[in-house]
Amino acid sequence: AHVARLIATRATQWSKKLQPDALLLITPCEKLEDAAINGAFADVWKTVEHSMRQGWTPSLRSKYFSLIDPTQNPCVNANQTVAVLGTHDRVTPFPSGQRLMKRLNLPAENIFVRRQGHFSTPLNLARDKAPFNRFCRLLTDLS
Repeated sequence: AHVARLIATRATQWSKKLQPDALLLITPCEKLEDAAINGAFADVWKTVEHSMRQGWTPSLRSKYFSLIDPTQNPCVNANQTVAVLGTHDRVTPFPSGQRLMKRLNLPAENIFVRRQGHFSTPLNLARDKAPFNRFCRLLTDLS
């Protein structure tokens, strides 16, 4: 989801014919720092402890992460963006994804919230095709 957002944000500078028509975000977070510092892997990798030993203050970390997060909204209209979030997602924390949905102003019918974690949410898409069906409808409506 993060890479898709980065590309779709950068694409605002591309000619219209090269810009994506729609965007599918699976288990996104608003800021990469939310995942790196507050996500489950931060505990495993001891991100905070290791970075502090290397002289990284919270302020410096935030400054660095702001360089790799999309600061603008993507070139894709919110009505053409579909997102799938897991309420139990601890890798890219669910509250961060919720903040992103609000910031992007996605319509409710394009947001799919599942009672699952980071890895089970995309795995479940093999069985629960509603997000893919919505995304395909958006693409079909464009043609």
